[in-house]
This record gives sequence, structure tokens and C-alpha cells, in this order.
Amino acid sequence: MPQVICGCCSKKLRAAHAFVQQAQEVNAKLCSMLQQSDDVNKPLDCLQKVQIDIGSCAEIKMEQDSVYEDGRDVDVMTEAQFLKRVLNLSKNTEEDTLAATF
Repeated sequence: MPQVICGCCSKKLRAAHAFVQQAQEVNAKLCSMLQQSDDVNKPLDCLQKVQIDIGSCAEIKMEQDSVYEDGRDVDVMTEAQFLKRVLNLSKNTEEDTLAATF
């Protein structure tokens, strides 16, 4: 087993560990809910569908916020430009991680 891992791998490992812990906790909660159920055929409250009367809901006001100072709402780019931007962001993040570990 390696004695040291990079920051990126460490972050992924922590995320995977947190996911496994959350899955185990939810599984335990579900098992306890099923054991406490009086009637096996009775649906659990958390799984029942509820009808929502849309008319009684508050009116939804649609607003459009401008993301960019020039009023554009989206940044239009080609797929190649997008990939280049993502790779540059990824490269900068890795460099920052490596710099922080030394």
C-alpha cells in the first residue's frame, strides 16, 4: 500500500468514504423503519405519494438574472473552447493542490 497519496486522490477517497458512510446510515434507518412497521403490507409514510394542489401554491415569479456584466446570460463557445477551459481549470486545481502539499 502506498504511504502517501496526492491531494486529488485524497479528496476522492474522502468523498467515497463519506458516500459509503451515508449509504450505511440510510440503510440502517430504513431497516429500523421496516422493523417498526406494524403491518408488513402497510406502506410507509415516507413512501406515500401526496397530491399537491398547484392552484393553492404561491404564484411563481420568473426573473432572469444576468450572469455577465455585458448582459449576456450564457457564455457561447464551441466544444473545443469548452474542453480547453475545463482542462485549464483542472490543471490549475491540480497545481494548487500540489503546491499546497509541499
